[in-house]
Amino acid sequence: MSAEWPTIPTFGATLLVIADWDVVPVLLILPDTTVTGDESGHCGQASVVRPELGLTGVRGGQDRMSEYYFGRGESVLRMVMEHKIVGMLYGSRALIVGALEPMAFTGTYAQSRVTLTGDYYGRLLKTQQAFETVIFEPRCEADRTLRKVAAMHSLVKGSVKESVGPDYPPGSTYDAADPWLALWTMSVLCESAHTLYTTYVRELTDEESDLFWADWVRFGELFGMPAGAAPATWAEFREMYFGYIHSDRPNVLPMANKAAVASVNLPATGPAQVVSRVMYLLLAATLPARVRDLHGLRWGIAEQISWLPLREAVRMGNMVLPASIRRGPVGERSRAVLIPLREREAALMRKHQERLQPPT
Repeated sequence: MSAEWPTIPTFGATLLVIADWDVVPVLLILPDTTVTGDESGHCGQASVVRPELGLTGVRGGQDRMSEYYFGRGESVLRMVMEHKIVGMLYGSRALIVGALEPMAFTGTYAQSRVTLTGDYYGRLLKTQQAFETVIFEPRCEADRTLRKVAAMHSLVKGSVKESVGPDYPPGSTYDAADPWLALWTMSVLCESAHTLYTTYVRELTDEESDLFWADWVRFGELFGMPAGAAPATWAEFREMYFGYIHSDRPNVLPMANKAAVASVNLPATGPAQVVSRVMYLLLAATLPARVRDLHGLRWGIAEQISWLPLREAVRMGNMVLPASIRRGPVGERSRAVLIPLREREAALMRKHQERLQPPT
């Protein structure tokens, strides 16, 4: 039996074509052209942005953690995020779920250049680059990024003239340092990464999940989340998180819905439409039904039947493929894919914005 690998350059996906089989879509995240976060790298004396933070949720030697916030072999967060299937999808999934919180979206939207440019893919690129630097690079590199983000976050504050949801009457304020808004922003990233890993790689033990949560709390605090804002354990976090999703508090604003739908329905033509469909299935399958319903994302019997063998194929790939293919930062691959989409979609998103009432 012979096989060939015609690459379709959308999110690093390929199609596996096997003789006398139909085309079977299998997500294979290709190796990046560069490797970042080399554990042997040094960049001088580490300058800790927030030295009051402890070594929350790590195992192993403190010496290595003096150079990395999330050291390889010590951090469950890093272990999870090194899997490319997670790194490629968690940001889009977090945007979709995060859009349920209207004030978090409003504060981001009101203070972002996206308001003027419609550049959602550009924002995803910059955010991904910042996160990968903090997760994979030495502290001195991470600290430079953290200082830039802290400066930007200091400007994110204001108020709304109209109600944006049941929790936010006219005159409500937003602030990047608000404990709930900071916690929510970190929570959707954490839960998205956990769900993608346990769906497409393997289950995490209860102990690993607790350590994973502790790592994410540390990650949130590095990005300015107030200390003490987060639940103490993974179980308490899940109770808070899903309690919010299934309450009457979420309110998906029209612009938030457009941004979320754009992130899961990638524009594609020709053969790349197959890959776009694969990406939709991989993302939408992992969303809570209520989140899909609030965004109007289709998920029926046909999608479920298509997704089940796809999930098994991806899981099998994570067991048999070399680590050089399935693990590592995805920044270079994402840029190769998202930059063309960024240029194509900016004009389209501006047209959408012209027809929508932005939050005030």
